[in-house]
Amino acid sequence: MYDSILKFAEQLTFVAEVKNGHVDSAGKKIILAGMGGSHLAADMLRFANPHLDIFVHNSYGLPDLPHEVLVESVLIASSYSGNTEETLDFLSCSLREGFRPSVIASGGKLLSLAKAESLPYIQIPDTIIQPRVAVGESFIALLTLLNQVHLLEEMRIVSKTFKPKTLEGEGKRIADMLKNRIPLIYTSLEHHTIAYNWKIKINETARIPVFMNVFPELNHNELAGFMLDTSAPQAPFTLVLLTDDKDDSRVSKRMNITEDLLKEKGIPCIRVPLVGANPLEKAFTSLVLADWTAYHLALAYNLNPDENPAVEEFKKRVKEGK
Repeated sequence: MYDSILKFAEQLTFVAEVKNGHVDSAGKKIILAGMGGSHLAADMLRFANPHLDIFVHNSYGLPDLPHEVLVESVLIASSYSGNTEETLDFLSCSLREGFRPSVIASGGKLLSLAKAESLPYIQIPDTIIQPRVAVGESFIALLTLLNQVHLLEEMRIVSKTFKPKTLEGEGKRIADMLKNRIPLIYTSLEHHTIAYNWKIKINETARIPVFMNVFPELNHNELAGFMLDTSAPQAPFTLVLLTDDKDDSRVSKRMNITEDLLKEKGIPCIRVPLVGANPLEKAFTSLVLADWTAYHLALAYNLNPDENPAVEEFKKRVKEGK
């Protein structure tokens, strides 16, 4: 995983090619089916272009939407391995209904079906162990499939100055502060996607529980869970606050007050500002920082960051029918 993080900028130079035709997405709803790291690209696109109507489907079958909506939508099946059970089921159900989804995969059954059915597809390189670290290539593939020319140009500009190695020291510092703690990843609603990325990267790489939520919603419910006046110790939480200088001033005020209240309850806080010249650079800088944090946290627990035994065991038992 170390080399994958170190060379992340190379993912942003990936030149994707759509095979088997052109996808007309102008003015249409986009439905992307993907699980885990395979739908992060859609989340990122929704962040980068909030005007796009993007629906992420992370379950079996087709989403519970009216047939007339599905007919008029762009359907995409995305799986890094190409063998994700839920995504394969989405593709099969789509074909049975007469739809013609597009496919993004590095190989597997999904890519084979795309070729056999002459569906539009993009093959991403099969060079990275875990899909959560391949979000750069997946994002470029999705932008290419949907003809997001402006964002592709922005990504090319970001790739020229992006230096993942410079973020490693900060990632290790955060990891040292999170060892033997349970992270609470909080941010503004606008940066929900970035916080969710932090959560799953630490979940899978360091194999610890992580919770995330967004302002202002969390002030109306989750905050109350830390305010119990009791001698019983709280779980060893640490707040990781993702902040942006573009945050609404009212949200920033809520962040400050929440930080103070949690500190009064013995919960330390790590502020992690989003840095970059534009939203995409801020997002990818934060995602790579999350990768470094998760990587060094795994090492602190004497774990192999490349492995994900719990998920692999779960998949094995599902396949065996247990």
